[in-house]
Amino acid sequence: MKRVIGLMVLLALVLSGVAAAQEKLIDNFESVHGFTTENKAIISYNFDPEFVKEGVFSLKVVKEAGDQRSMVRLRNYHRNFISDLTAYNRLGFWVYFPDVSLLREDVALQMSFWLTSGSKINFPFPVTDFQNGWNYVKVDLTDPTKYFSRKDVDLIEFQVRTAEPDFEMVYYYDDIRFFNE
Repeated sequence: MKRVIGLMVLLALVLSGVAAAQEKLIDNFESVHGFTTENKAIISYNFDPEFVKEGVFSLKVVKEAGDQRSMVRLRNYHRNFISDLTAYNRLGFWVYFPDVSLLREDVALQMSFWLTSGSKINFPFPVTDFQNGWNYVKVDLTDPTKYFSRKDVDLIEFQVRTAEPDFEMVYYYDDIRFFNE
């Protein structure tokens, strides 16, 4: 009987380890270290619960007028950065848009995975994928039309595009994670 219980406990531990390996939280924004911006984007902590999907904080992005694009870049010095993504087949995160009518129709959000070679692969999302408020975005890293070597990722770029360069917008990211589906 003790042996059966011991085997059941061992099996439970092994299975919980497998489940844990299936998912990796990158950030729920207890810190913004490891993120940079480009093209008229300013980032800061947000602790207003209306704009937090998971936990206590989210990442607030202020997109200023003057460019259609605003980029937030997850850098390779981020505490949870993973350069070898082969253990995962999806990237998921939440994004909050207050008014999707300000977004560009063909590419409202684009995810780019920059490789150490300097090349990148883009995953565009049209405005029709979004609604006002919180949206869950899922990137299929195994999409055969977007094949790339997932072993040498150097930077992950979250790029929001507005319909006009003079549009200003405040939006939020939360709960970025890699997982398997």
